[in-house]
Amino acid sequence: MIGSLCLLLLLSGSYRQVNSQPPGGGDWTSFTLDNNNSRYQAASTVTSSNVGTLTEAWEYPTQYSISSTPVVQDGVVYFADWAGNVYSVNVDEGSLNWVVNLGAPISSTLLLANGLVYVEMGPTETRVYALSQTTGAIVWSTRVSSTMPSSWTSPIIYDNLIYFGTASNGIFENNASQDGEIVALNANTGSMAWTFKTMIGAAGGSGEWGSVAIDPTLNALYFGTGNSFTKSLSSLYSYSIISLNATSGTMNWYYQVFHTLAKGHDEDFGSTPNLFTVTIGGVTYQAVGLGNKNGVYYILDRTDGKLLQTDPVGTTEAGITGVPGFYYPTGTINPVVFIPSADKTKIHNKGVMGVVEALVPSTHSYSWRFKTPGDMDGAVALVPGAVLFGDTYGNLYGVSMATGGQLWHTTIPFGVKSGVTAAEGYVFVGNFDNNSPGPASRLGLYAFTTS
Repeated sequence: MIGSLCLLLLLSGSYRQVNSQPPGGGDWTSFTLDNNNSRYQAASTVTSSNVGTLTEAWEYPTQYSISSTPVVQDGVVYFADWAGNVYSVNVDEGSLNWVVNLGAPISSTLLLANGLVYVEMGPTETRVYALSQTTGAIVWSTRVSSTMPSSWTSPIIYDNLIYFGTASNGIFENNASQDGEIVALNANTGSMAWTFKTMIGAAGGSGEWGSVAIDPTLNALYFGTGNSFTKSLSSLYSYSIISLNATSGTMNWYYQVFHTLAKGHDEDFGSTPNLFTVTIGGVTYQAVGLGNKNGVYYILDRTDGKLLQTDPVGTTEAGITGVPGFYYPTGTINPVVFIPSADKTKIHNKGVMGVVEALVPSTHSYSWRFKTPGDMDGAVALVPGAVLFGDTYGNLYGVSMATGGQLWHTTIPFGVKSGVTAAEGYVFVGNFDNNSPGPASRLGLYAFTTS
């Protein structure tokens, strides 16, 4: 029973008004931060001028690892761990408001909207919960009946619909009866609005690993799909970038990179799209960009799905599994996209396994490359003048947007598989221990602030 799974600890008296904008650097209420997945916190008081003074303010211990990006609203940071706990912690003190256990691992980033905390579960559950932000009490829960057993995406809200995807558990990918889906739920009740099947044909697979990005002007959502499972030639929508009508879930267009498992293997889309304006060949486009495990960042016209260009990351055999962010330099209409990748050749004998690169799509070039000892599996966060990220060895960095020069470095125990969050004058990140199936020391959420 749900009641037996929920441990609710109310350790504070009251909250300030939800949705009021606190001073000191803005909120971060969803995985993508905004509809475009820019990941650029323009209001941040952490900037390139003071990022070098970041020091640890506090850490909050968790039972298990964290793979999700912390979300922040009105002086409270919310996060989840693989023990199934959802936490509400005060930003300034690192003190607990409440914790609720939902009985299964939580891998996805929480979503804050409508005074609720929306929780998509993870490797063992295709279920979404809505919890009260004030108390953690369950308002509703919906389990989606899917042939896929897991949900690795993070919930995104638009026009009162919650969007998420289903996928495999990442272990046994040979069952042709398992098909991926994109699902839309009513944000108030959890009732099903629509589903879209992301595998058409006998091959099976095509799970949805990354979250969606949304264009409100076109009323369209965008996402990438995973690999097919069997060698059947009938494999539509796998290895694809897809656009759907956000209200009805009907197809706008799709762009398929590989058509069969024999050609695509494991080189699928596991990241989240970026939506930006860009000038290519003298023409300005409303574009969608998405990185693939084959190390290529694909840029398409998001109105019709036409391929505009492809940009391979600069290292040999690099795969884009992390989530990029972008911003527009002052006075320009063309973005710089900061792309994290993991080097599949494992050149750690040279001290490098991950790379972050600054792509300038309008010139079809990279302006800089920053190498990390560990893989780059997480998401970047952008603040004025600086890019923040962590690697799987526990290194945290702040580098210059303009040059890629290192401005800040520290380490935390274990590794980083989540995104970094910049909100309300703090930088937040959780850590992940690949080698420990149970509790381990110094797993938790880390908060840094400038001195």
